[in-house]
Amino acid sequence: MVKYRILFYIYILINMVSSGINLVFPLLNGMFIDNLTISKDKYFLWKFCVAFAILNIVNILIGFISSYLYTILQTKVAFDMNLNVIKHLQNSSLLNVNDQNPVYLTQRINSDCNSLSMFFVSLAINIITNVMILIYAIIYLKNISSKILLITIVLSYVYVLLYNLFKKPMYKVFRKFKE
Repeated sequence: MVKYRILFYIYILINMVSSGINLVFPLLNGMFIDNLTISKDKYFLWKFCVAFAILNIVNILIGFISSYLYTILQTKVAFDMNLNVIKHLQNSSLLNVNDQNPVYLTQRINSDCNSLSMFFVSLAINIITNVMILIYAIIYLKNISSKILLITIVLSYVYVLLYNLFKKPMYKVFRKFKE
């Protein structure tokens, strides 16, 4: 991934913009409903439709670019990993490789490298996106009410505590019913 860090940073930036646009849609819909019930101006409806259409078109284009960059990044990282594994196998002892089926070994290397590259690229963007959404939610709740923010934080801790407390018993019960 280090070799392709510029491409990765561009991918992260594009996904952050896409996430930001997706966070604007509920606010835009709320403003639309508020103005629709209060305002008698029909010009507002046209402005909203144009803004909504432009945001959707931009979001579609950003989604396409993001998918394109993801594919390029994932394939380049997987190819480099494949190449490194093949070089490692070339330098290793024949005793380690001779008893392996070459077709199976090649497929496993390719599959594992693809899985690892997809996992790390997806994991990185999910962590960054979720942190960004968390920061946005905290700021938004703080602007609404500090009490609501405090209640949300306390309930989040209670949820984590209850989840950890009941995780094993629930797992055992679900496993018992599954069998």
